[in-house]
Amino acid sequence: MIRYSPWGIGFPGWHIECSAMSMKYLGDTLDIHTAGFDHISIHSPNEIAQSEGATGKTFVRYWIHNNFLNVENEKMSKSKGDFIKLEDVIGKGFSPMALRYLFLQTHYRQQCNFTWDALQAAQTAINQLNNLVSVIKSQVSQPERSILSNEKLDKVNNLRKKFKDVIRYDLNTPQALGILWEIVKSNIPPGDKYDLLMIGDEILGLNFKNITGDEGKLGKIPQEIVELAQKREKLRHENLWQDADLVRKEISDKGYTVEDSSNGPIVKLK
Repeated sequence: MIRYSPWGIGFPGWHIECSAMSMKYLGDTLDIHTAGFDHISIHSPNEIAQSEGATGKTFVRYWIHNNFLNVENEKMSKSKGDFIKLEDVIGKGFSPMALRYLFLQTHYRQQCNFTWDALQAAQTAINQLNNLVSVIKSQVSQPERSILSNEKLDKVNNLRKKFKDVIRYDLNTPQALGILWEIVKSNIPPGDKYDLLMIGDEILGLNFKNITGDEGKLGKIPQEIVELAQKREKLRHENLWQDADLVRKEISDKGYTVEDSSNGPIVKLK
């Protein structure tokens, strides 16, 4: 493909469109540029050469080259007819956040294998996490914030540091998700849990900040109900099953259900 210009004859490749579009909308220097890892040796170097040759400035500060996405252990491709669109995911009743959660479970340098079973597991996990965040948010609405002991203050600071460290270490999102679960299951006060979760939400984009209590018929959980759920959980740990069932009935009589999960009780409005 020959093109004539004031500078002579040129043979522009498909690399030029990426430089042109990104520099038009994002400026001469990009903070982060993503691409497929198969572009490391050819496409990305061409972008750098032509962009920096034109401006004399650094083109990209951080490159993130992701590995391939497989479907049922095979590379996704239109020719095979296994090309899955977001509308297909939503059409089967899954939320976009479940798909994001699934992708975050695999480090971007590793191959991610999409299966509908894996997406179902991710949907279950994000539902549980949303429920727990909603409960924590309802507890934060109480007028007083707890005064932290030195032990809990250290725990809050350590959790914050752990999360930031794994993100800084090559964007390790699988470990970051694990730390979110560690936060919600910790014994630090709800206000501090919520603050840490908001830090995580800024990075991972799981939409915690917009949880209003409407997800999965969740309402703003009154403190009385939260305390009853905690009391029931304590009775279960002590194997006082009949007493725990009585507390469950009391919660039910007040218009709420309590479900047991591996991550603790989940309280919902009926």
